[in-house]
Amino acid sequence: MAARTKQKPNLPKEMSDLIELIEDAKSSSGGSVDKELWADVARVLYGAGKSVAESNHLKGIRSGKKAPSLFWLMALYTAIHAKGDALRLSRRESDMQKWLAYWLGHQIEFTKRNNHQRGKRKFVLEDEFLNKWSAVVEGLKKSLGEKPAPPIASAKLPTLERFPHAFSPLIVITGSGRSLPPRNLEELFRTNKQSHDLTFLCRLNLDPSTLVIPDRLLITMTKKQRVELLRDKHILSDGGPLVNVITRFLCQTSVFSFHFHERHREFNDIFDYIQEKNILISAAHFKHFYQCLNDPELGLSTLNDTENLSKSDQRKISELAAEIRKKADVPNGTYADIMQIFMPQQIFDPARLRLSAQLDTEDIGIISIGPNPWDQDEKGNLRYQRTAIITAGWHGLGSAHSMAMLAEQKNFINRPLGGFFKVTEGQKFPSTAYTRFIDAKASWDDELLTPAYTITGIRESLKEQLSLDPRRRATATHYFPNDDAIRKFIEFLRRIDMSL
Repeated sequence: MAARTKQKPNLPKEMSDLIELIEDAKSSSGGSVDKELWADVARVLYGAGKSVAESNHLKGIRSGKKAPSLFWLMALYTAIHAKGDALRLSRRESDMQKWLAYWLGHQIEFTKRNNHQRGKRKFVLEDEFLNKWSAVVEGLKKSLGEKPAPPIASAKLPTLERFPHAFSPLIVITGSGRSLPPRNLEELFRTNKQSHDLTFLCRLNLDPSTLVIPDRLLITMTKKQRVELLRDKHILSDGGPLVNVITRFLCQTSVFSFHFHERHREFNDIFDYIQEKNILISAAHFKHFYQCLNDPELGLSTLNDTENLSKSDQRKISELAAEIRKKADVPNGTYADIMQIFMPQQIFDPARLRLSAQLDTEDIGIISIGPNPWDQDEKGNLRYQRTAIITAGWHGLGSAHSMAMLAEQKNFINRPLGGFFKVTEGQKFPSTAYTRFIDAKASWDDELLTPAYTITGIRESLKEQLSLDPRRRATATHYFPNDDAIRKFIEFLRRIDMSL
């Protein structure tokens, strides 16, 4: 005799929405085992030393036989996000508001459902009356980011519609300033960071424990030190590749990305290489190095003793500059010519499987996710346990409003890994630089930029390309340096896609 399969109860959407929200939060908490979680719930409700089978309460909610009290829901939220310690619970207003809205929807539907069961009515409330309140709650839910993210029991990594609560711990890395000539390693090969890139940072509602650091602090670290700092964190890198060296590096593994000069990869480890040479040790050394890069005629034939640099130091600096010129393939160019290597030339959009130049819009912004390249095991292999997010733009307007886009979870329901979007200046009158910038409109563009997509769709498209002879593949696959890079890209999509 075949075993009977236990079927899930057919609950109204408003009730199942709350259950999905709870299950999602439990799964993404990084998780305590259930026994510890329910002990934390009991501790919030009844105090230390108390033990109550709160998991049975959740079973009743799942089956539709029980409705959670508000205090039980608050205790569960605290157990998930603060291990049951109410004093450690950080203020996460948008997340808390969502829980309250879904709880209200569940309560109304539970009341309606019970009113019709067994022909008994606990209340004399008519469905028409309750439906009006249900409509109000649905509107509230939509304003807070539509439906809850789906459960992630089979997913290894979060997608962007679950930002920021599923991206913990998080470190934010920004670009830095520079002077010309550069005075130190951190000021080489970059342009100045614009402070307005961070205009909408506070909208992200980040946990107070989140660190915000400039990329220059990472440049001077050793590779081992970077791995130790970043391997267990999700990363948010803000600013384009000209102003933020970390964004420049992440563009090579992010799902949506900028495409650079073919010599770009020659400079992956340029800061480590220069640091290990131990030739540039003072501001005078860096100034002379810049002059050698900027003037191809300034070489070994012009050595002169100065108060700051010996002929020996000048010779070593000149030879190092010649190496850099060779890497950049600009034997007679200037420092500005070398900088062109870090200038985005095209955008790579796997949703369209397309490489294209900047389109005719006021600005283009990018939000994209990829694996954290410092999330490595002892052998240096990716663990796929942490992610790296890029928020940037072709210009400053796109960079600033990419953060504003990231703050709205509803923006990623149909684009879970991000994409490219257009930004147009604000049109308020009277027009000022402030209104044109602050009131700018960022929006997806299905026709010109990233259309709605599924992760499975992108993955299958790339798998198909990989099966083809390289000569028959789409031009966009030239974004990848080799087939192994495509396979790693597909593997990240597999890890992040819950349906695979």
